[in-house]
Amino acid sequence: MKKYALLVFVIPFFIGSCKKTDHSSLIIAKDFPTSIGSWWMYQVLDDNGNIQDTITYKILDVVSIGSFQWQRWTSIESHWYDTTYVLSTNTSIGFYKYADTNILYFKVNFPVIDNEIWTTPVQGVTYTTNLQNITVNGAAYYSVAYLNQYLATMQGYGVNESIWIARGIGIVRHSNLNSGIPLHFTDEHLIAYHIN
Repeated sequence: MKKYALLVFVIPFFIGSCKKTDHSSLIIAKDFPTSIGSWWMYQVLDDNGNIQDTITYKILDVVSIGSFQWQRWTSIESHWYDTTYVLSTNTSIGFYKYADTNILYFKVNFPVIDNEIWTTPVQGVTYTTNLQNITVNGAAYYSVAYLNQYLATMQGYGVNESIWIARGIGIVRHSNLNSGIPLHFTDEHLIAYHIN
């Protein structure tokens, strides 16, 4: 009887002391600024690291489409002007194509959890999340949420997109290499910003 009593005590002790998987939250919705009037300016680099241009994203206002309140974000690059509709909630931020809120550029689900999928999953794509320290244009950012989606090139198409999000600032770097025809490459490095 003493043997069984000891097992009843020892088994829960070992189960309770096993190391659990780290599911720490890397970033939550309130860490990603979405206030009207905020803006971010980036240097746009080519695949050789040469500066091609600058692009500025600004949050203009809020518009009603259907039953949702959408933010209108503009992007200005040289003489090119575009609008993106952004749906920001406590559980996600989604960027949608201009004038068509059915076509999603990309979406981040909150909270972003270490070692878990951070967006709407697509079959065959792997998702990575962790914290990193990164220097962008001479500015050091610590404990930045790193998000990556990757699909090896198959039949002429592949994805390798990385996003670095600093708490209270937003995206400090965005690198996107989609192989295919035409090859799409962008690497945006934050150079200035203003959070309202």
